[in-house]
Order: sequence, then C-alpha cells, then structure tokens
Amino acid sequence: MWPKVAEVSCPTLKGEHRTISQAIEQDLSSRSNEFPIRDDCVIQALSDEVGADMIPFLVERFRCDLQMHLDGVVGAVNDTDGEQLERESHTLKSVSGTFGAVRLQQLMTEINECCRRDEVKKALELAGNVKTIGQLTMKAYLKD
Repeated sequence: MWPKVAEVSCPTLKGEHRTISQAIEQDLSSRSNEFPIRDDCVIQALSDEVGADMIPFLVERFRCDLQMHLDGVVGAVNDTDGEQLERESHTLKSVSGTFGAVRLQQLMTEINECCRRDEVKKALELAGNVKTIGQLTMKAYLKD
C-alpha cells in the first residue's frame, strides 16, 4: 500500500508547496553523486497537482512506461544504435523526472547529452548501468 501523501515529509520553498517543476528543477548539484532512486517530494508535488487519489494509477502507468523505455535503451545498446539510444534516453529522462526517479533521470541525462554531442561510445559505456538502476527504480515504485 502506498503511504498516504499527507505522510510524506517534503521541504518547501519559502514555506509554500512546491510545484512539480520546482521539485524536478531542485538544485541537484548540492546532492552527492549518489542520487536517490526515488524522491518522494516529487511524488508529493505531483499529488498536489493531480490529487492523491490519482497517484497509484499514475505510478502504475509510469512503471509500464519505464519498462518499455528501459527495454528500448537496452535494445539500442545491443544494436549500437546511437540515434535510438538518444530518443529512448530523452523519453526516459523526462518520465523519470516527472515521477522523481532521480538516479535514473540523472543517468539518462548523461547518456542523452553524450548522444547529442555524438559521443556514442561514451553513451554506450554509461548505459552499462541501465539494467541495474532500472531494476532498482522498478522496485522502488512497487506498491508495499
């Protein structure tokens, strides 16, 4: 069972509720290199925007999208397809950020930026961590 949204403790900006974009654009540079798998503050901000009753449904959709795009990233790596890797990493970066999957979002950002700079070899090397981080992310978004 998901925790009640009201039970999730989130810092606010100047005493106000954070919007989804504020939560996502939080200064990640102040965090250590070990980004969290799941940031419940982003889930809280999403809940504030759409309502707590929608969160279980949206998280389940996220998990479906996550699996589909993880498979796409792995397939692109197996095929050494930089263009496909760029598309899949871009999509996965966005959807991960929306749901607070910060570590996966950060990895996809790095991979996507490498692809955009035509550093496909480096992007493929970074993608070696995708399966592990993907599994951790899927597990973090399972219902308790």
